[in-house]
Amino acid sequence: MLQKKCTKCETTQPIDMFKPKNKNDISKRTSWCKSCMNEYAKLYRQKLNYPVNVTEKKCFHCHETKSYTEFSVCNKDTTGLTTLCKSCTRVNRCIFMKDVNNFLLYFKNSIFVTVIATIITLIINSMAAYALSIYEFRGKNIALVFVIGTLLIPLTIILVPVFYVIANFGMINSLWGVILPGAATPTGVFLLRQYMLTLPRELIEAARMDHASEWAIYWRIVLPLSIPAIAVLAIFSIMWRWNDFLWPLIVLSKSEVYTLQIALNAFHGELTSQWNYVLAMTMVTLLPIALIFTYLQKFITTGIASTGMK
Repeated sequence: MLQKKCTKCETTQPIDMFKPKNKNDISKRTSWCKSCMNEYAKLYRQKLNYPVNVTEKKCFHCHETKSYTEFSVCNKDTTGLTTLCKSCTRVNRCIFMKDVNNFLLYFKNSIFVTVIATIITLIINSMAAYALSIYEFRGKNIALVFVIGTLLIPLTIILVPVFYVIANFGMINSLWGVILPGAATPTGVFLLRQYMLTLPRELIEAARMDHASEWAIYWRIVLPLSIPAIAVLAIFSIMWRWNDFLWPLIVLSKSEVYTLQIALNAFHGELTSQWNYVLAMTMVTLLPIALIFTYLQKFITTGIASTGMK
């Protein structure tokens, strides 16, 4: 039987007592015998606070059994080592950092969706509320009941039909596919209508006597007097759009058009998550809502005390 001398203990032992350097080529063996290497490994593990009784472990990602040196120390794990080997952890971290670098893109997408959707919502809802509160026409109450009745329809029921319409218009993986379906809200129409009913009719009749157009009455008289209600609706719309998750998740499948809520869900790694980054990004997503609410809350407290009459 072939023998080899250990350079550590200087004893001659059979070749089987030396570990192969390469699994594919067993002809190349280590210069230390197995007993010396195990003794050194035990001391090394004690120095680095590794568990002494662990020599090999299976990676949860690649499912390969590797040496303890291929894992990092983790006090939270029962064995004292991470569940992912260093190579898999490095790959997972690179994937995560790529998502972090795209955070500004996701932030810009969310701002675009929120701002444009809020503007469209305010315009459409205020026009509908103006027609239902100022004009008198046949079927006015039926139209109002129909608008309010849409609140009884759950979103999950209309997801498939709305998605089919958006797909036919070619708005899949487009931010406009997120904006347009929810442009008009029955809550906003009802809120603005109830506020516009309190506006004095004398102002509108005086404007008509001065030959003001209906657009001028709407834009220059009714809207300025409805600023408190519009501010409340703007806050609601911003919160709805900024925190919307289900509909963007259905419409958007490309990462370059993700909004923040979808991106935060995607920031979780395949097997591990960098919670310090995720929580930091979550705080950043809360700041715009807090700032906008701080700015618009003065309009909420205004109420309906000011009607424009002297």
